[in-house]
Parts: sequence; C-alpha cells; structure tokens
Amino acid sequence: MSYVLCQLNVGVVGQMAAAEASESAFTKAWQLYLLVLLLVIILLVAVIGFGLLRSTRRLKEHITREPADPTDASDVWAMHKLPDDYDEERQEE
Repeated sequence: MSYVLCQLNVGVVGQMAAAEASESAFTKAWQLYLLVLLLVIILLVAVIGFGLLRSTRRLKEHITREPADPTDASDVWAMHKLPDDYDEERQEE
C-alpha cells in the first residue's frame, strides 16, 4: 500500500513539476516576444524620427533658399540647330 501511495505522490509531484516547467517556458517565450516587440517599436520610432528631422531640415532649406538665376535665353534657336549634314542623311534613306 505504501508503494502505491509513493507512486501516486511521485506522479503528482512529477505532473506539477512538468506544469511549472511548461508555465516557465511559456513565460520565457512571452518575455522574449515582448522584448522583441519593444525593440521593433524603438527602432520604428527612431527611423520615423530621423526621417521627420531630415525632411523638415530639407524643407526649411528649400523654402529659405534664394531663387535661381534665370537661364539665358538670348539665342534659344542655337540650342535646336540641326546638324550640318542633316539633308545628306535624309537623302540616303
């Protein structure tokens, strides 16, 4: 009879230890999940913050810069001049 009680006690203790180990593994998995989630959130905040800082600085530079000098348009047609041998190439085709 004591042998049976001893086996029952060991079985109950073993089940409790297994449940605690399973609970401990579950808790560690959740802790790891939360840590990774926290690191991802920190990374996202850092990247978004850097992007906002950079874009506001570029916008400020764009708004406060002096206007560009106008392009010289005194001889616009010289930029669109046909090549000298254009007529000869057209006749060969």
